[in-house]
Amino acid sequence: MAQAAENPVVQQKRLIIPNKYGEKLVGLLHDTGSVEIVILCHGFQATKEYRIMTNVAGALEKEGISAFRLDFSGNGESEGTFECGNYKKEADDLHAVIEHFSGANHVISGILGHSKVKDSRIMMRDLQITKKRKKPSDLTSSVGHGAVLSFSRRS
Repeated sequence: MAQAAENPVVQQKRLIIPNKYGEKLVGLLHDTGSVEIVILCHGFQATKEYRIMTNVAGALEKEGISAFRLDFSGNGESEGTFECGNYKKEADDLHAVIEHFSGANHVISGILGHSKVKDSRIMMRDLQITKKRKKPSDLTSSVGHGAVLSFSRRS
């Protein structure tokens, strides 16, 4: 395993990313210095601080992979009004985050969603929006109340 994976130096940075509605999305970047990044999306009535999200981010850190924990609009620290079942807006939020990191020279190596985010319409729509990603068949596994989308890992 690479040296970075054995002893990652992790900096946690609070980021604010605007969505297309002018709302500020708040997230926490676990920056290991890797180009690869996994986006972590919370479930229904949860936030980026939900224990499963912090545990997954920690596990990724140990592997030397950066992670970004996102609060969807209307949840946690992000601006907006909480709306139950507004998958289109959540897809738009996710798209804003993907665009932000793609513009920052990161490679989105995965998206992990818990609970409501398992509604694959969010993930599939975002896969179709991002120009360099693959088809909906990229849904590789389902874990509990979540879904993992896996993209090719760059060495």
